Formats: sequence, structure tokens, C-alpha cells
Amino acid sequence: MNSNDNALAHLEAGERTKFYLSRAWRRVRAEVLRIDHYECQRCKERGMYTKAAEVHHINKLTERKDLALSIFDEEGKRNLTSLCKTCHLEIDAAQTEQLNEERWD
Repeated sequence: MNSNDNALAHLEAGERTKFYLSRAWRRVRAEVLRIDHYECQRCKERGMYTKAAEVHHINKLTERKDLALSIFDEEGKRNLTSLCKTCHLEIDAAQTEQLNEERWD
């Protein structure tokens, strides 16, 4: 079993922490940060420079496990992007809020 298969097996088993600690994820994460020049892409869109420390799955990991280690999706759009901690928390909070609104409305 190669490192990609091992990382994906962790996801399938519901072991997200093990996935994020896997060699395959660390390798892809480093590549995304390098491609984005360690800049938060959300801040950059707003005309600001902030150092990125995190990598975000644009396509939700729970919905698209097949793209867990893919920088781009099947249409060539970015699936992984570099974010600062603040932007990552804001995006995750907005997604959680949207999920809760859909579930309870």
C-alpha cells in the first residue's frame, strides 16, 4: 500500500487526524503552500498580504474524499488553497452555520 492509499484508508475509516498526519497529506500540503508562495489566497483577493499556514479543501472533504490529496478537481479548478488561520476559521464557521441553517430551517 502506498502512502496515498494509506492516507485515503484513514479517511474511509473516519480517522481524519491520522489523515492529516499522513506523509501523503504533508507532501501535498507543502506543495500547495509552495505554489501559493505561502500567501493566504483569500487575503490576497482582498488586496492584503498575510502569511498562509494552513491548506483548505475547497470541495468539502466529507463530500469529496476522492479529491482529498488533489490540488485540482476534475475540471482543473483548485481544490486545495493556502489560507491564514483567521480566514480558515471564518470559512469553516460559515460552512458550519450554513449546514445548521439548512438542517433546521
